[in-house]
Amino acid sequence: MTQLQVGHPPADPTTPEYTVLRALVVDDEPLARDRLVRLLAEIDDVRIVGECTSGEEAVESILTLAPDVVFLDVQMSNLDGVEVVIMVLAVLVMLAVHGLLRYTKLGKAMRATAANQSLARNCGIRTSQVIALTWAITGALCGLAGVVFAIDVGSFDATSTDLFLVLILAAVFLGGPGQAYGAMLGAVVIGLATEVSAVFIPADYKYVIAFVVLLVMLGVRPTGLLGARA
Repeated sequence: MTQLQVGHPPADPTTPEYTVLRALVVDDEPLARDRLVRLLAEIDDVRIVGECTSGEEAVESILTLAPDVVFLDVQMSNLDGVEVVIMVLAVLVMLAVHGLLRYTKLGKAMRATAANQSLARNCGIRTSQVIALTWAITGALCGLAGVVFAIDVGSFDATSTDLFLVLILAAVFLGGPGQAYGAMLGAVVIGLATEVSAVFIPADYKYVIAFVVLLVMLGVRPTGLLGARA
């Protein structure tokens, strides 16, 4: 990745820095990328903070530089623009859930309710409201997952996500039922395992790995990796 500062300074020197758009340019074609950089350089209120030549660089730069706007080529080798958007969204959602659970009153109430609902109620926590809000957040996350799925596949029907139910169950039981961080860990492990397995077995059968992980975990440790032992 190349760090650049291209473009003229704001016309008004008293203009606060936050009025300048920090832009990141992502394109694996040098000519197209250079042309876009030149066009942006003519705009006074745009400052290019970096250029990326691949999707991998784009993900790292978006998370580290936090640009205001990203000019992203959707057709790139290895990791295309759509996959970059999905990966960045996944990381941001996991960080948001972590922040919610660890640093907010609602998150602490959710963890207390999950650990012992009766004790949490006796301590003054309105467990019914916490449960309702938890379902609302879950629904919002499911809606976001549906949007991401639609972005990825383009079109789908009522049965398109049936296979993902098995993947979700495998991720949940691998990390530990009732463990939010376990679900995150399980999802990452299952995702990597299924994709890496495609190198050694036919791609059509890569999801069998999720079945195997689910069966092994249920037989060896039903409480999951982060769950307490019975």
